[in-house]
Order: sequence, then structure tokens, then C-alpha cells
Amino acid sequence: MSERSSGTFVARRGPLGPLSGFLERFRRSGGVPATVGGDAASELAAVFAALDRLEREADQLRGRSDAAAARRERELEETTQRLLAAAHSRAGTVRVEVVEATLRAAEADAAGILAAGEAEASRIRQIGEERLPGLVAEITTRVLEAGS
Repeated sequence: MSERSSGTFVARRGPLGPLSGFLERFRRSGGVPATVGGDAASELAAVFAALDRLEREADQLRGRSDAAAARRERELEETTQRLLAAAHSRAGTVRVEVVEATLRAAEADAAGILAAGEAEASRIRQIGEERLPGLVAEITTRVLEAGS
């Protein structure tokens, strides 16, 4: 095989040696090796053996990748389940905290309303106590005037 490097091909070595020379024999003749004979069969056998080896390696790699992917998927599923359980647990705690905070706010509001009502009642009582002597005097005067 070869790679492109700055617009030129660079020869690579494979299991059969430098591949550029080997492949060059097939390119010129349209797929038929330039030298035909018993040597071509042995050369092709080595190529097919190398291809078989690469195919087995690819199958093994694919199998390891599939196993790793399945393992990672199981791990992610377990992590997701743990996170969901923690979230559900935390949600219950948060609900309790919200209810408690709401009750505290309602109690504070009720205490404020009660304090305001007591202050208003005290103010009205004070006004009544301030007016009472004058009202008693006026009623006493009217009763005495009515009796005479």
C-alpha cells in the first residue's frame, strides 16, 4: 500500500515486503502479473494468506469492539439507573422541604395577621376607654334631665 505525502506516493512495507514493486507488476498488465508462471501462484498465495490473516484480525477486532460497546452500554444503563434512583430520592426530600418551607411561610403570615389584629383590637379598646368617661357623663346628664 502507499500513502500520499505532499503530492507524492511513499512506498510502505507490508507482510510481503515493499508493496509498491509487487503492485506495479499487476498495474501495467491490467491485473495479470507481468511474469506468468509458477512464481505467480506462490506470490498470490502469500497475498491471499495475508488477506485471510487481515480478515481474521478484523473479525477479532470487531468482536472485541462489539463486546466493549456492549459492556459500556451496560455500564451506562447502570449509571443511568443509579442517577434516576438518586434523583427520585432527592425529589421526595425536596418536596418535603418545599412543604415545610410553605408551612413556615403560612405560619409567619398567620402570626403577622394575628399581631396586626391584636394591635387593631388594642387601638379600638384604647379609643373606647378614652371615650367612655365622656359617654357616661353625657348619658348621666340626659337621664337626670329626663327625670326632672
